[in-house]
Amino acid sequence: MQLRELADRLGCRLEGDGTVEIRRVAGLEQAGEGDLSFFANPRYAPALRRTRASAVIIGEGTAAAPCAMLRTKHPSLAFANAVAMFVVPGHPPPGIDSRSAIASDAAVGRDVSVGPFSSVGCGARGGDRTIIYPNVVIGDGAVIGEDCVIHSHTAIRERVSVGNRVIIQNGAVIGADGYGFVRRPDGTHQKIPQMAGGRHRR
Repeated sequence: MQLRELADRLGCRLEGDGTVEIRRVAGLEQAGEGDLSFFANPRYAPALRRTRASAVIIGEGTAAAPCAMLRTKHPSLAFANAVAMFVVPGHPPPGIDSRSAIASDAAVGRDVSVGPFSSVGCGARGGDRTIIYPNVVIGDGAVIGEDCVIHSHTAIRERVSVGNRVIIQNGAVIGADGYGFVRRPDGTHQKIPQMAGGRHRR
């Protein structure tokens, strides 16, 4: 992508050669030809002076970099948006793996991806375009919204409701027991049954 196009898409003011081709994003120290970096913290001023990046996102009023610059009031935010343009997540294609276990009365939406060794419990529902990676357990009656990404080794317990566009990271347990005990007169503890059914929204 040419730097002038990137400047337009990020809403930055271009200083320097707008025909420079930007191929990826990188830190100031690691950047080289074709890389876009950013500068927002004065402690990294020495790295800015040494950088070999083709362009740097930089704040208004900040001293010039030794390369083309995209000036903005919010360099960290602009860089975050730039990263989103260049880093494309490698999600699996839609489809239900034959090694997964989907309950007969579970409802799975359109263009959903379910990885191997995942299970979807009785009465559970999954929204359109949701991605369920391998080794995920979705409990009975759970509801998953649209465009969610549920990473491996996650457990979504019974009757839990997850909203749209939620990302759940590896190993999370949603709807697990908390510390639910009551003290008996003799000082021992009795467990209080936990009623799952929490709602989790983006």
